[in-house]
Amino acid sequence: MAQRGRGDKWAVWVYACLCLLMPCVATGQQAVGQITAASGAMCQRGVTQIPGSPGLLLYVGDVLTTVGTDSRVAVTMVDQTRLALGPKSRLVLRQFLWDARSQQGHAVAELPTGTLAVQSGGLGKRDTGNTLAVATPRTTVRVTDAEVGIRAGKE
Repeated sequence: MAQRGRGDKWAVWVYACLCLLMPCVATGQQAVGQITAASGAMCQRGVTQIPGSPGLLLYVGDVLTTVGTDSRVAVTMVDQTRLALGPKSRLVLRQFLWDARSQQGHAVAELPTGTLAVQSGGLGKRDTGNTLAVATPRTTVRVTDAEVGIRAGKE
């Protein structure tokens, strides 16, 4: 039986990285945000679970989850909107369109359960017609020029 050398280990590592990136590369998606701080967070991309660690790029369709009572994740979107997901929360990035040149766009996120703090960036500018909406099981919150806290799920 042949022993694996460094080249084989390198090839396996490269293959694993490509498998994580393939859903985004195949669809031509651009990153819409990046995790800036995290503790006890996971990112679901398609069927793949990825540890939610600082520096992880986020794409439309990603689902961020915090599982423990001390878990949290902070995200900065490409328009400079800041999101902070609290413990035992789930956030789905449904839509995100942003044109840096024209400073125009819109975004929709879904918060089925948990807590979310939002500090609006370019999408929250009231005078531009941009929209940032967060859907919860009971209502949809539109964020404009504000810092807001949103709680969803069981009382």
